[in-house]
Amino acid sequence: MVKGNYFTGFDDTYLDLFTVTPPNYALFLFDGSDTDSSEVLVEGNRFDFGRYAGTTYGYDRVISTSCSATIVHNIIKGINASGYGLYLDRDVASSTKRYLAQGNKIYRGSTTITNYVRLPLLGSNHEGMVVDNYFDSTTNGTDTTLVNTIPDNWVVTRNKNQTFTQLISCDVGEKILQGNFIPAASSSLASSIGLDSSTSPDFNILRCNYQDTGALVRFRWVIPLLGILPEGVYLTDLDFVYNDTNPDGSDTLSWSHTDSANTSATGSITLSSLGDQSVPADLSSAARIRSVEA
Repeated sequence: MVKGNYFTGFDDTYLDLFTVTPPNYALFLFDGSDTDSSEVLVEGNRFDFGRYAGTTYGYDRVISTSCSATIVHNIIKGINASGYGLYLDRDVASSTKRYLAQGNKIYRGSTTITNYVRLPLLGSNHEGMVVDNYFDSTTNGTDTTLVNTIPDNWVVTRNKNQTFTQLISCDVGEKILQGNFIPAASSSLASSIGLDSSTSPDFNILRCNYQDTGALVRFRWVIPLLGILPEGVYLTDLDFVYNDTNPDGSDTLSWSHTDSANTSATGSITLSSLGDQSVPADLSSAARIRSVEA
């Protein structure tokens, strides 16, 4: 059991004094056996940078364990550049290890790190949960890889600022046609909006067909995100692909996001023949997901 301690970084050159130089980790728990022979509780500790002789020192890994471990309610700071907050590892590929990391607060500040949490890559006889933790950013300083590749037998969810991608099929939401959509008498077709199931059986193409009426026609797709996304999440990016088969420079695609407080973020583009549009993080101000219109 490691409980209720306060760790601060120190000049890591002192590690060279040992016969075998140990790594620069705040807490290093090692089990090289091929069985689940050890389990450690790490609870209620605080880790941070330290200062010595006017220089600030941190850790390459704050908590590193190859033991089965329960790691809960720790405050983890002091991560060096390219480092890790939690490093859950195995030294023997055949060993069975189990981990729980819950209720920890992990901070990188302005430092670019590798991962907040690193899961085992060696072997497959390991499982664990990384849940209800707090990460102080939605990125590691470079991208959104807060946790490395997640194996199938792991649960990594409900972590504050953890991001994920949700594909929204075109068969959800409400499709609305507005304006004068009845064409001239010479045509038997009217403007329409609907699913293109002939080319996309999985309903991932929404076709907006405009028949020239000499007037403006609006196609709207309203998506209520409650029930699709967890309540309380932030929307950081919206990506969509479009194809305008007859661009004339006047076709526009607009979008808006409305949160639970009826605060909206909007934008629009002029369509070219083919495009892949990403809406940046100006949508992230909405604390609770309500709907998106496109």
